[in-house]
Amino acid sequence: FQGFLDAYLRANSFVRTPDDLEFVAAMFARQQAAEGIRYSEAIVTAMIYIRNGMEPAAMWAALRSGLAAGGPRTRIALVIDVIRDLGRQEAEDTLRLVEAADAPIVGLGLTGIEGTVPTEDFVSYRQEARRLGFGFEVHAGEMGPPSSIVSALDVLQADRIGHGVAAIRDE
Repeated sequence: FQGFLDAYLRANSFVRTPDDLEFVAAMFARQQAAEGIRYSEAIVTAMIYIRNGMEPAAMWAALRSGLAAGGPRTRIALVIDVIRDLGRQEAEDTLRLVEAADAPIVGLGLTGIEGTVPTEDFVSYRQEARRLGFGFEVHAGEMGPPSSIVSALDVLQADRIGHGVAAIRDE
């Protein structure tokens, strides 16, 4: 999984300008429309683009414009995630970014390698999602044990579990 995460971060490092981001979002939106998909949610690690030097307002505008390329019959909403490995400060920075966003955000997410940072460190991030009226998705049970799913549900009160494949190992 670390290899995937490294590749994901590396691939996103090539998206440096708002035009790059708009292009990627438009390609995704057009493909969704071509497949007849009426609604989908895309997970976006927005802090990657900010760390690459993109201004927040330009990033949100690029996403809005790119996602609109799918046409009026294809709606794409955003789940803005935090890679848990980067810690609670990353969640706080992401939250500030989201609070000022002009984008079709419907949720916050927690992704990354389970167990790298205590689940409890993200309780306030979950509470802020609720305050903002967003859903909260936690990737759990992907690489971690079934207990990571239980923790996502009991500690973070996740609305949605990403992956959850470890659940099969828990009767």
